[in-house]
Amino acid sequence: MAFSTRFGFSDFGGKFECIGSVVSYLIGRYVLGEIMKLEELSLIERKTGIVLPKSYKQALLNYPEALVGTEAEDFHFLTDADEIISENLEVRVSGYFGEKWPEDYFIIGHNGFGDYYVISHTSTKFSVGFTDHNKMECNLFSDSLDEFVEKLLNEFEVE
Repeated sequence: MAFSTRFGFSDFGGKFECIGSVVSYLIGRYVLGEIMKLEELSLIERKTGIVLPKSYKQALLNYPEALVGTEAEDFHFLTDADEIISENLEVRVSGYFGEKWPEDYFIIGHNGFGDYYVISHTSTKFSVGFTDHNKMECNLFSDSLDEFVEKLLNEFEVE
């Protein structure tokens, strides 16, 4: 869905323009429930050079409704293609607290304190690991998308 029309609104002598693509984005995201589009997934794959597992693509294309509008979108289970690309390229180029980033790990989110939620981009199953920068280890966080969502929602209730 795309709009090619520009809408202009005048108020108090100033002009506010709302470009159609922004309107399209907002309608897609908040009215139709689209969080990630196929084009964005293709962009992530192209920029990172990684073929994403189908399970992860499906999870983003059908983003868990329980997480929509929560901080998960901005941290724990990222929905912004540019941020996903940036996080993954940064650790691949610069490393992770002085260590080489494991090639198999793909960042899907973070906690804001230097720890990442990761998947194995070579796995067909959706399971999530949690990298702990203090211990310099990665441990299983969840065995499935449902468990991942449940654990995140439990963390939000505690905060």
